[in-house]
Amino acid sequence: MPRLPNSVRLPVSVMLLASACATSAGSSAASATATGVSVPSGIPGLKAMRVNGTTLTYVDSMTATADPAAPAVIFIHGSLGNYAGARSQMAAFSASRRTVSYTRRYHQPNSIADDGQTYSSALHAEDLAGFIRGLNAGQVDLIGESYGGLVALEMARRHPELVRALVLAEPAAVGLLARTPSGDSIRRAALAGLQPLRAMFARGDSVAALSAWIGGTGGPTNGLDGVRPATRAYFLTQVPELRREVTAPEALYEPVLTCADLEPIRMPTLVLRSERATPMFSRIIDEVAACLPTARVATIPKAGHTMSQDNPASFATTVLGFLKSPGH
Repeated sequence: MPRLPNSVRLPVSVMLLASACATSAGSSAASATATGVSVPSGIPGLKAMRVNGTTLTYVDSMTATADPAAPAVIFIHGSLGNYAGARSQMAAFSASRRTVSYTRRYHQPNSIADDGQTYSSALHAEDLAGFIRGLNAGQVDLIGESYGGLVALEMARRHPELVRALVLAEPAAVGLLARTPSGDSIRRAALAGLQPLRAMFARGDSVAALSAWIGGTGGPTNGLDGVRPATRAYFLTQVPELRREVTAPEALYEPVLTCADLEPIRMPTLVLRSERATPMFSRIIDEVAACLPTARVATIPKAGHTMSQDNPASFATTVLGFLKSPGH
């Protein structure tokens, strides 16, 4: 697929610095955890929870200095990601509060078995709601990045009682662009960019589709050939997830949203823009801010779309500062 222009770059949170623990997730051996659900071995601290008909893996950290009365923080990763995407943030956040990062359905090291469901923001939102209830954490603070931001947005509007504060880092809420003719043109062009990848998956050329996705969403222009071997190995474990994501019906994968749809979201919200934000994500952030007039917008300097990894210190300082007094 040719590299997409910035104005129609597809939403993704590609972890170009994928961690060793993420790449080790392909192990077929399993060990029991306190939850009674099996998880891949060789990944220290990994837990699992049975939720909404599926099993979600996660890490759960709270240091001795953390305030047990503070709301828990949950990180929600984007496309091609998993729980390890929050690795650069775990130490900073768990120093003051319980911090959880989970792996969304279909993403490794979760099971890739066919469960008869369709990849959609609504499905992931209901998974997240069940996961929060399973943690027995009460109201939580959500931090969603890229497609994880769309999942957070969807969950918060469906189950606002579960969310104390919401942080959206360049959320892939492409459906909000349909609010205006110019925005809808960007939305349609972005979704049209999925067609070549669907054709590749249809003819069984999954590796080419993965490489095209990486090359067209902010990664190296030569796709898989431009990433380190360990990162390539990690990305290849996520091919079944990407196939489900890319081939999902557009109305479910990127539903059209209106301000009325977001009306239930009345909790304090912080929307993050990266300094190198593409025009599409900048436009999405503008639409979110228009629909949620009480939301704050902040910019993470020296960062692109993977801002929590590009500038982890600024990301942590900005978000933790907001969460200390989200209503002010």
